[in-house]
Amino acid sequence: MGFSVSGATAIVFLGAVIAFGSAYPAVVDSTEAISQAQGQQSDRMLEQQNSELTVETATYYAGNDTLTANVSNSGTTALAVGEVDVLVNGTYRDGATVDVVGNSGSEVWLPGEVLRVEVSATPNTAGDELRLKLVTGPGVADATEVPT
Repeated sequence: MGFSVSGATAIVFLGAVIAFGSAYPAVVDSTEAISQAQGQQSDRMLEQQNSELTVETATYYAGNDTLTANVSNSGTTALAVGEVDVLVNGTYRDGATVDVVGNSGSEVWLPGEVLRVEVSATPNTAGDELRLKLVTGPGVADATEVPT
């Protein structure tokens, strides 16, 4: 039990130090990435909790098959106009005109402002109601039934 046991112990210890030295940065990087992701998730949840919209009025114009709605940003978060999705009867509508009332061309929909939405829509049969649903970037939505 002379030098060979001591030498083998030193080599095993040196290997453990090298393994720890190479594994430590990976563990620190992954821990940092997880922490950053949790912070981003908290920010998104806070934005969603502070977002609210309300369909104030919605009218269907049979003469030109247009559905027009005024929607207010009743939350405390500024929303992006370009991230508002419009659905009519459960179908996504790509050609909807979305504009902030009194601030035409604005890309930001501030709290207290009203958004005017115009979209082409045709009821399935005469007298059917149209269901209008608007969804914002944070995922907050409001819907209403519109008589035709």
